[in-house]
Amino acid sequence: MVDTRASLDARGEILKSMQAKCETDLGQRCLLTADLNADDPVPCLIADTSTFVPEAENVNIGELRAQLHHNLSSLFLKMQTVLHASDMACQEIVDHLSEIFSLSQPLIKDTIKEILQQHHVSPTEAVLNDLVNAVNDTNIFVSATAKGEDLSSNKRRKTYFEKTFPVVKPVQYVLEPGRTVVYVPILQMIQEICKHTDILDRIKETKASQEGHYMSHKDGKYFQENTLLSSSELSLPLILYIDDLEIANPLGTSRKIHKLCSVYWMFADLPSKYRSALHVIQLAALCKVPDLHSCGYQRALSPLLQDLGCLEHDGVFIESLGQSVRGTVSVVVADNLAAHSLAGFVQSFRAGYVCRFCKATREEIQSSAVGDGEFTPRTKASHDHDLQDVLQGDGHSQFGVQRDCVLRESLQCFHTITGFPPDVLHDLFEGIVPVELALCIQEMIKLKYFTLEYLNKKIVTFPYQHADKTDKPHPIPKNFAGKKTIGGNGHENLTLLRLLPLMLGNMVPEEDCFWNVLMDLKEVVEVVLSPKFDEDSIQYLQTKIQDHRQILQEVFPEFRLLPKHHYLEHYPDLIRCFGPLVHLWTMRFEGKHRFFKRVIHDTQNFKNVLKTLATRHQHMVAYFLNTPSFFKPHQQITDVSSVLVSSLPEVAKVHIEQKTNSNMIYSTSRIIIDGTNFDAGMFVSVGQEGGLPQFSKIESILLVNNDVTFLCREHKSWYIEHLRSYELSPGNMTVHSLSELNDILPLCAYRVEGKTMAAPQKFMLRVYIATDIAVKVTLTGRPESVDDLIAILREKVKPRLDFEFTLQYEDADFNGQLSCLIDIQELPEKGTLKVVRSESDASSLASSDTEILPHVPVSECRKTWPDIFPVPTFSYEVEHVLEEGNIAYDRSGKTLKLSRAQKHNILESMASVIHGFKPYPSDRDVGMAAEALVKAHPCLKEPGSENGWYGWKISLKFKMGNYRTKLARSGCLVVSVNTGKRSKNNPDKDPPHSNIKRARRAEVNFLPNFPKGQNQASLEEMRLNILHEVEKSEKNLLLIDNLMQMTFSLRRQEIVQENPLLKDFLVKWPALQIESQVCAEFHRITNTNLRNQFYAELDRHTPQLFALYRQKASHTGKVSEVLRDILRIYDREDMHDINIKRTVVLRALAIYLREDDPQFFKTWNVEESDEPDITGTPLALVMEVTENTGPVCFSPAKTAVVVEDEFVLSDIPTFPEAFVLLFGLMYALHLDYPRKLIHTFTFIQKMLMGLDDGNESRNSQKIEMEAEPADVDGSDVNYGASTQKWLHILLKPKRASAIYM
Repeated sequence: MVDTRASLDARGEILKSMQAKCETDLGQRCLLTADLNADDPVPCLIADTSTFVPEAENVNIGELRAQLHHNLSSLFLKMQTVLHASDMACQEIVDHLSEIFSLSQPLIKDTIKEILQQHHVSPTEAVLNDLVNAVNDTNIFVSATAKGEDLSSNKRRKTYFEKTFPVVKPVQYVLEPGRTVVYVPILQMIQEICKHTDILDRIKETKASQEGHYMSHKDGKYFQENTLLSSSELSLPLILYIDDLEIANPLGTSRKIHKLCSVYWMFADLPSKYRSALHVIQLAALCKVPDLHSCGYQRALSPLLQDLGCLEHDGVFIESLGQSVRGTVSVVVADNLAAHSLAGFVQSFRAGYVCRFCKATREEIQSSAVGDGEFTPRTKASHDHDLQDVLQGDGHSQFGVQRDCVLRESLQCFHTITGFPPDVLHDLFEGIVPVELALCIQEMIKLKYFTLEYLNKKIVTFPYQHADKTDKPHPIPKNFAGKKTIGGNGHENLTLLRLLPLMLGNMVPEEDCFWNVLMDLKEVVEVVLSPKFDEDSIQYLQTKIQDHRQILQEVFPEFRLLPKHHYLEHYPDLIRCFGPLVHLWTMRFEGKHRFFKRVIHDTQNFKNVLKTLATRHQHMVAYFLNTPSFFKPHQQITDVSSVLVSSLPEVAKVHIEQKTNSNMIYSTSRIIIDGTNFDAGMFVSVGQEGGLPQFSKIESILLVNNDVTFLCREHKSWYIEHLRSYELSPGNMTVHSLSELNDILPLCAYRVEGKTMAAPQKFMLRVYIATDIAVKVTLTGRPESVDDLIAILREKVKPRLDFEFTLQYEDADFNGQLSCLIDIQELPEKGTLKVVRSESDASSLASSDTEILPHVPVSECRKTWPDIFPVPTFSYEVEHVLEEGNIAYDRSGKTLKLSRAQKHNILESMASVIHGFKPYPSDRDVGMAAEALVKAHPCLKEPGSENGWYGWKISLKFKMGNYRTKLARSGCLVVSVNTGKRSKNNPDKDPPHSNIKRARRAEVNFLPNFPKGQNQASLEEMRLNILHEVEKSEKNLLLIDNLMQMTFSLRRQEIVQENPLLKDFLVKWPALQIESQVCAEFHRITNTNLRNQFYAELDRHTPQLFALYRQKASHTGKVSEVLRDILRIYDREDMHDINIKRTVVLRALAIYLREDDPQFFKTWNVEESDEPDITGTPLALVMEVTENTGPVCFSPAKTAVVVEDEFVLSDIPTFPEAFVLLFGLMYALHLDYPRKLIHTFTFIQKMLMGLDDGNESRNSQKIEMEAEPADVDGSDVNYGASTQKWLHILLKPKRASAIYM
């Protein structure tokens, strides 16, 4: 007797499906959904049953009965094909329900009788029986399943399905007696699918990307070279999949008896987000493997090949388009064995020519890499030539080619070389990953880092979350060392490799060679899985693959590389040919196998297994084709609840108020977007800092006006190189939309030893290009004089140091402070030299420092990011290797291969120098350093890369992340300030810092450590001395300046970390109310002269700014009117005072940017009031006047600076002087820019002061204005391209979010 327990256990689910099933072609549905109409921002759960109780005069009863009958049949079809209820289970449900309805007749009769009596009607028994029969007749289930009706038995239901649903019946062909193949006509299937306009719309979504970017198969070279598929006309490129399928127990007695060869297909243009549903993958053919081997591909696939040829030559008529559309096979995805078998290559991977991408042998791949250029790539022409030799010869293979591909024989637009991409699943996750895991785990167990039992316990007890629960790995078998692989399936191995650092990282010493093999492999996997590439990221992948091969062979010299290692080396070029390989892997196709295995498990029917499986599959597809939407909804929401906007965090309130006026919205803890689950508690990657991704934890999901907003808590991330993972600490609440995410795939974070850790699955760095140039300088020996030293330096880096400069050195007599180098004998044996541009040098208005010897103590003040990045001197061994490599490169152009230790030394040294300038360098900064490294040592250039240094740039980003982590642990304040202290083991300590503190306005010395030999107590004593000296009537300004210099670190720590009230802070540090100290403090923070830089750049840009103002004033509008009044008064008075001109420029700038704020620019008329009103004034300039002025006061008697309702600086003689001092105070007191003047101060910071923080604003790019001399009126201004861009940007500053520093 057939075992139906599994199917009967599903009755609860089936009955629920019966209750909810009400899809109709008349649009009559009962939905439980979230209504996100724009008119009502509050989603409501609606059970729309009105359509099921229509007015009698508005409904055709016959059509309604027919539709309900169809709905019931659709439910039966779903039960059998989607819910996998067996035929016996379905029939048993029908019989039981029929019996229940039959036994319910007395209840119906009694109820009818009672109702009639309530209406004073006394029916006879015969009338009651007629009424009961009539009610039963209206029950669609009873009438449709009655004996002899369409849905009464399995056979009748099947007949009804094939008659009324879009079922494309499979056809069984006899290959020879006892050998058959089942084929689903592909042309007929395409026609039925394309009747669903939902599918055609999705197919048309895929577009080619811009040149150099790879986001889909359409960006690949092979697709673009296909004359049929790349034409402007609509075409149907197909993806074929072929694989063997074991439907019986692979360990039982029926092993290999029922092994089938399955051929699936899919529309290649279907975006990847729609491919998760298995019913999107279609069945083409099923054949038993022995029959395929006996008859060959040509005979077994003959019906398919014939239809594909017809599709390519004549096309298929699409009813909804009213035309025929041609198509062909774009690629065939398969594991290596199936690909070689169908393509006609040798199927042995133990020796000979094992690669279908080049002519490498198994022995050659052990000693040579693809990047060496020693392997001849296979091309269409070379393959055709090899095939011709085989056909004309004695049948022996030629360079691994045995025969032609049957697809190539039938299709003109398909070629063997361009049609078989690699498979990431089998190459990596079921090939390289389990083998290398076994290698390294075996060695680490021998070193007693851990035991196999400990590892397996960790694997079993690890707290997997969300998707990781589904893909959690199994324990490693005890005989893994003998098998030389840990086994397991692909998705389990991927999870194990990704989470292994969190399981075992604390057990393995840093820099362990076996551990580094696995971590390098982890990095390769992350990049390969990226869904988007450009040329730079492809080059980075090539670099990582080369590094991995090198360390693998260094650590395991006896290990023989697998052919899959060789295939991996082809991946960078294959991405250019096929597009991102993750879109062409076989993982989702293999998931299709589960459907057929489930059918066999439920039916236990092996009599005609091919026909049974194909028929059930086609019934399943017919069910989905009959639904209103073939694909899952874009958004699926469950457990929606209402939330008062007032109860949400402030950041969420602000966001919601921009979208709706409603005081209530809805939220949920889970949403599915295009098949991807987003749950509260998951992490998403948003933004970047220091070139590395940042993460936020989803706290809730808000639903407003059809938009999904993630309410998140930002987390500061620290890259841990040893774990190739990120340590996270919580911060402020924030909101993000889906478009802001670096990657659509959310992450799970885990608690490891009291720390929150995240291990991304994919490479998530965005690609940018740096344009600055740097060179390396190395000094050897002591010159005869300082002038000789300068001459040597100028010659070594000619023409980079073509300006006048002086040298400074660290003077040990003054605690390492910098002193001018006058006597060459004072040059220390080791130390830091600074190259300082001379004040008279006209090549730069701002001083720029370039370090020659890079090793700077962490307690020393930092340097401004240089115009010329100084490449450091590396270890003696590395310098020697680089010198030899550069010579070889100059001779032959051959690049250098570094050992892991040598590359580590270079990255560590470079990170040290970068950190000396910026703890958090921008993407451009890191790119500048990488380019400088390659220019200094051309042998390090990455072959095949357009710029030659992108891989170095990415490596430096990760090294900087790890470098910051190490410095934070060692107590370096500028980074340790952002590390949390509370942990699982220390719950009573201070919580992690929610406000991330780092330089945001190009502060070079943002948060320095205490000077050498000083501590909190000694610096506090100096502060008291400052307080005492400031109180004197005759102040010793030189002494105050020296003391303020020494106590700078104490002051910065207080203002940055403690965020004190400004009134209290200025009481403790009254010297900051001395104008000279404001300028000095600004210089300490930025290494920039406040007054000189401000006035020089303001005067330089004045002619162009006047021209912009005059052009704007010639237009209409409120801003133009105010500008006209200002310029008219200025021109009428014929004012030539430089301070008045500067005043006009500064005041008009804010007006021009539509940011004029009367609460910031205050005027005090002394004739009208005794004192100005500064109540509630966070920041302002107060101008003292004696009479009413126009829109702008050009020459106030005095100006004062107000901060937090207090006069900080008073009696300033000119407005420009007050403005520049206020700008200096913003840095000295760590003040934010006024929100209403954010663009004005950003312009001053970047354009006038030259303090570029490396971060581009959301609404503009940094564009240098030309400095051509022009007439004051602007009549002779020569607008270059950059000035025109600035004009365009400045005219539209408010159309994007403001810049908050």
